[in-house]
Parts: sequence; structure tokens; C-alpha cells
Amino acid sequence: MASFRPARLVKVHCTFPKNAADSVLAALQQAGIAHVTEPDDAGLEPAAASERPRLDGLIVKASHLLSLAGEGRHSRLLDRMFGARTLEVKMSGHAIGQVLASAEQELGRLEQQLASGKAARQSVRHRLLQVREELGNIDARLTALEQCRSTDYFYRMAFWVEQSKLAKAENIILSAAGKRATIEAEDAQDDAPTLLGHGRWLKPFELLTSLYGLPKYNDIDPTLITAISFPLLFGLMFPDAGYGLILTMVSLFAYLHTTKNDGTQRSLNVVLLYCGLASIASGLAFGEFFGGLVQIHALAFEPANNIMLLMYMSVTIGIVHMSIGLLSKLIDSVAKKRFPARQIGWLVIIWPLLLYGFSGSGFYLYATVPGLLLLLASQRSEFIEDFMSIISNVFSYLRIGIIAVTHIFIARLLADFLLGIPLTPVGIALGVLVFTLAALGNFVLSVFIVFIQSLRLHWLEFFSKLQLDRGQPFR
Repeated sequence: MASFRPARLVKVHCTFPKNAADSVLAALQQAGIAHVTEPDDAGLEPAAASERPRLDGLIVKASHLLSLAGEGRHSRLLDRMFGARTLEVKMSGHAIGQVLASAEQELGRLEQQLASGKAARQSVRHRLLQVREELGNIDARLTALEQCRSTDYFYRMAFWVEQSKLAKAENIILSAAGKRATIEAEDAQDDAPTLLGHGRWLKPFELLTSLYGLPKYNDIDPTLITAISFPLLFGLMFPDAGYGLILTMVSLFAYLHTTKNDGTQRSLNVVLLYCGLASIASGLAFGEFFGGLVQIHALAFEPANNIMLLMYMSVTIGIVHMSIGLLSKLIDSVAKKRFPARQIGWLVIIWPLLLYGFSGSGFYLYATVPGLLLLLASQRSEFIEDFMSIISNVFSYLRIGIIAVTHIFIARLLADFLLGIPLTPVGIALGVLVFTLAALGNFVLSVFIVFIQSLRLHWLEFFSKLQLDRGQPFR
């Protein structure tokens, strides 16, 4: 379920026999539900991972063999376009020593194949990637072991887990340890890691939140709002149903190509797909389809003929967007028993300014005075900077209308060029070629610029109103 808070966690402390460590850690790793941390047992010795030097040596060897195996030109091109392919490897539940022995033997065999040249480099590289992934899984297991505390016969481990998955974690530990384990759980505090934990439809937008910086455990999670506002602002700045359709199809193709690749690339493809759909909707609203190459009726209005209306709409959307951030922080501050003077001050300033812009009545300028006094009282040393920031943020949203109109005019120029080419075989061929190259360049450049500008409006104008502290990721 979508939430304005990171997922709720509990901290689990468990004790189990040393001879069950491999089974417990492997089972938790396969489940993928625990973030291991150091227990609060200062009197116990840290656990030592005797297999660490051997593992590190095998990882170095696997990386060296991968560099020798190289990759084809075709693979490098696809990697640059859609992200490097990775392999999904089932996590081994075997003992660490057994896995390392098997990996050592396999690396030796692959090294001989590379030296003799008898096997295809692509098949060797494929197997090397699998071995390296297996070693990476063991590395994660050893890292978890090294965070445990040790007695002569037992390990003491602590980890974070979602509240909804606590019973599952307890069953996993008891089963792996043969019922020889003690388990205690406590509510998470402010030092807990941050797990955004959204469903499949919102999860891609966690990328935009995490790139800015994860919120702390008890802070606001802006992902839900971002999932609505980011495609909306993108679509308004790139309002063309034709170009939006191309972006949607390209993003869908890239997503299908990289479904089993790393999460960052996959999430970016999904975000762009939503942005493409938003561009289609905006294009239909504004009557734009490849710059008028295909004539459609505007469901709302034509921006090129109503530029001032578009600018007013841009500022209004900006003030609504900022207000959502300010109200979110205001509610959060009240819940934490803090007086939200800064947020109230901003709200009492920006809304009268908007109404003044629509009506021109001087009354609304006087209505900003209480907000200015609140800002002055709460941030006396930063009052001027904060006031200028308000004005700057409001006008920053004008870029929505400016970029939209710019794209519309460029798209219309390209469409007029194509419709005006000489109707001769050479003229048609040359005109279509020039139009295709120019339209492709316009498409790529527009998507890049609009994405960056939408990101900027969220990170600088929206996220800044939430005053997020940085949290540590749940791993």
C-alpha cells in the first residue's frame, strides 16, 4: 500500500549455535527480507570470517578472467543503449566452504578454456558472470557474519525487518537453526534504515527519490506524490501526442529488453514510459500531434494561441506543487510537536501572490504581511534569502510554459518543412530524410531537457520544502 512514510520496521536480536550460522545466514539471504546490523552487545567479540581471504582472491581472479574474455561489439552497443546485462543466479544454500571450492574449481577450468581457445569466448564470459554473481552472494553472507557477535558456542545477530514480515523471519531462523535459537524483537527507532517499500506501480519512482537522497526512517517519503507530479510536469513541457507515442514505444521496448537487468535501468525505463503516456495526454489536450502534421482538435486549448494562459497555468501548477510539499512538512512538524512557522509563512505568502497575479488587487499584497512576519520571526538571519527563494521558486515554474511553447514551435517548423517539400521523387526523398533526422534530434534533445527540468523542479522546488534528512538505505 502506498504511504507517505517509509516502511515500518522492527529490530530483531537472535542467538543461535555457531554450527547453524551458514544455514541461518543462507536462509535469510535467500528470503531477502533482512538488513543485518551490529548487535548492541559491546561485551562480545566480533565474529571472524575465516573464508574472507579465500573469497577475496577468487573475486579478483573472476574479474581478471572476465577482462580477458572481453565482449563483442554488439554487446557493448546494447549495453550503452539499455544498460549492461546481468545474470540472475539462484542463491546457494550450501555451506560457504563448499561453494568456494566449487567456484575455485570452475574458475580453473574456465581459465584453461580461455588459454587454449577451444571454447567460445561468449560462453566462457557467460559462465564467468554466473560465478562472479555466486561469489558476490557469498561476499554478502560473509559481511553479515562479520557483523555478528561471538561467544565460544553461539553467534549473536541483529537485523531490521518489515513489521509485516517479522513472523516469516522468525520461522526462517527457527527452521534453519533446528529450533535452537532465541529471538527478540523491538520497535524501530530513528536510527533504523530506510525502506521505501512501494508496490510495483510506484517502485520505479523510488529511483528519483533515492537519487536525491533517501529520507530518514521517521521522515516523509515523497515517492507517491512524485509518481503523480513528475509525469504530469514532463507531459506539460513535452505536449505532443505523436512524440509521446514514440517515447512510450521506445521506453516499452527498452523495458522489455532490460527486464532482467539492474533495477536502476529498469526503473528509468518505466518512468519514461509513464512520461510518454503523460505527453500523449497533454498532446491531445493541446491539439498537438507531430507539430500539426496530423491535425487533431484540442480538448483544452492551443498553447501557441494562448501563451499568457499557459504561463498563468504554469505558475498555478507550481504553487500547488510547492504547497503540497509545504503542507506535508507542516503536518509532519505538527505530528512531531514542532511549530511549523516556516511552512505557514510560505503558504501565507505564495497564495496571495498568485491571487494578486490573477486579480491585480492590492489587497492580496497586504495579505502577505503575516507570512513575512512569520518568516522574519522564525528565520531572522535568513529572512532575505528565504524571501528571495520564494520569488525564485514561483517564477521557476514558468519554465513549464516556456519549454512547452518552444517544443511546439520547433515541431511545427519541422512539420511545415515536410509539408512544403517539392512533390518530386528527389524532393520527397530528400525532404523525408531531412525531416526524419531533424525530428529525431528534436525528440532526443527534448526528452533529455524536459526530463532534467522536471527533475530540477522536484529536487530544488519540491523536495526542498520537505526539508528531508538523509537516511541509510535498507539492504
